[in-house]
Amino acid sequence: MAEYIAKTTLTHNGQIVNIGDSVDLNDDQVNRLGDKVEKKAAAKKSNKEKE
Repeated sequence: MAEYIAKTTLTHNGQIVNIGDSVDLNDDQVNRLGDKVEKKAAAKKSNKEKE
């Protein structure tokens, strides 16, 4: 499963997912939702975290 951001209000496992909220989805769910979700960008490490 990967983390995605909702671009519209969704229901997932009986819960409301609001626009901008993150949700874990499998490939089949992502394919069905299409452009209603977008993959969450990986957090970039700051220079302090790299040291």
